[in-house]
Amino acid sequence: MINIFCRYLFLLPLLLTSVHGAASQEVSSAVTKSHESILQEFLVQFNKVSARGFVKTLRPVDTDVGYTLETLLEIPENNSPRGDFPGMEIKAYRDSETEFDDQDKMNLVLKEPEWLDGLTTAERNQQYGYKNSNRRQAWYLSVISRKNAANLQLVVTEQGEVLELHRNDVSILQWSLEVLEQRLQEKHAHSLFIGAESRGKGADAEFWHKTVTWCQEPSAKRLLELAASGDIIVELRRHLHPDGSAHNHGTAFRIRKHRLQTLFREQKPVRPVSDDKKQQSDPGMINYRPRRRASTAFRVGIAGCAPCLVVAKAPAAAAKRVASETDICSARAIPKAAAKASPAAVVSTASTLNGGTCSEVFPSNTTTP
Repeated sequence: MINIFCRYLFLLPLLLTSVHGAASQEVSSAVTKSHESILQEFLVQFNKVSARGFVKTLRPVDTDVGYTLETLLEIPENNSPRGDFPGMEIKAYRDSETEFDDQDKMNLVLKEPEWLDGLTTAERNQQYGYKNSNRRQAWYLSVISRKNAANLQLVVTEQGEVLELHRNDVSILQWSLEVLEQRLQEKHAHSLFIGAESRGKGADAEFWHKTVTWCQEPSAKRLLELAASGDIIVELRRHLHPDGSAHNHGTAFRIRKHRLQTLFREQKPVRPVSDDKKQQSDPGMINYRPRRRASTAFRVGIAGCAPCLVVAKAPAAAAKRVASETDICSARAIPKAAAKASPAAVVSTASTLNGGTCSEVFPSNTTTP
């Protein structure tokens, strides 16, 4: 019996590894399912808010678009480091576009640095700061990789493992790669960015929250690369009270919106909402129909529809006629001189059977992101 036991003893580590792997896979699957479930729950609530169209701001200050959304979603105001909705961070911004294609700044995280100057907070404000309009000693500055008027700049070390803030070419504070990675993962492992069309100003501002983009898997390594390119902004926000005590609003990391796709490994638009709010859909549906292109300046026309006019860029060529073997469609290219364009523009007309007929199959109401 002992001999038999010893003979198969070597298989025990393999068996334990297999069991552990299966358990890990189940946990991972449960986590994924959990996040999808949370996203579904959020979208059900978001659909109701979006269906209301423009709503008046509930707080006429800089953070009004986010505060208004979270209030309508019945999310209590909080400073949680782990997100607003269960397991997900919500960031609202004034923009009705689903693409992050502009250089507007967006809040990312708050993270205090490791100071290297040996000064107290009050001493720092006195030495580095300035007198503001309220005659108090303040230090409110935005810092990027290029030197600002105060000779402050962000510098990524040669090893690419530390982000430093230099003053007069001397490092006064820093964040390690590990610290930033931990902060990103606890705040933005799964994040929802909400775009809102806005009109009016101040107390009369109104918002229509339209789009939702689900982002996940941020990277501190990519954060440092963005800092080096000038697309990450660190904002120092502190001042001294008249009694000499220091007040710190938190050191903020902000990112240029069009660089979010670089920071996050995955982006998924899950709610582009139609301008015509009268066309309501099932509140639990993930896939609203995205906006269709109004132009046929693409090879396949309007979202899969057969085009009647095609505008293409190509070198100038002699007029020619091309017919398919089955004579289903034919095209005739007529070159025109291009005005201030290279290569020359070629306008071609095309005739098709059932031109303008859309052949695209829309997703079902039960499709998940």
